Amino acid sequence: ENDLQSEVDGKYNVVRIGDQMWMDNMRLMNNDNTEGGDNICGGWNNGGTESGNCEIRGRLYTYEAAMAENLCPDGYVVPSRADWMRLFKTVDPEVAIGEDSMTISMNGNTLRHFKANRVWGESDLGDDLWGFDFIPSGYAGYNGDDDEIAQETRKTGEGFYWTSVGGTTEGYAWALHLTSSKVEFALAPVTRSQSVRCVKNLN
Repeated sequence: ENDLQSEVDGKYNVVRIGDQMWMDNMRLMNNDNTEGGDNICGGWNNGGTESGNCEIRGRLYTYEAAMAENLCPDGYVVPSRADWMRLFKTVDPEVAIGEDSMTISMNGNTLRHFKANRVWGESDLGDDLWGFDFIPSGYAGYNGDDDEIAQETRKTGEGFYWTSVGGTTEGYAWALHLTSSKVEFALAPVTRSQSVRCVKNLN
């Protein structure tokens, strides 16, 4: 593991797994995010009574903001579904995607090796064997009546990471959904604010 001096926002931890370089959760204040998600830290609970920590959990971005050209540093991109699967299969060739294009079959020990040994609830901690530091940062959305930001997360619970792949249904895009016991692909509204990790494919 080493540090990358991002051209856009200070230092990030970077880990190489196979032929990929992965940054930790992005925390850049992105002016292209007009929906306000760029000032939301991951890890808020319902009602916003406990502020998240941007340094630990990163910021949450709408899909438009996630795909902005100035979010990932030069050479890095928002990962596609294929990038995520490449990561998982590098460490466990038995990992497979289901016929529904959503379910990811993964051994529990494999997931534990990806999960951070912090932030999760005590019974859900990973051992972070590969230094990937998978953490639950939740998501933020807008309630339709008054555009007030409605936060939803469980500190011991879930993370949502954008992919670069738009959904087949207008207004939705694919995300990677992380829980204490599984990962899967899910369609998420593009107005929802979620985490972003940037990746560089070396070949």
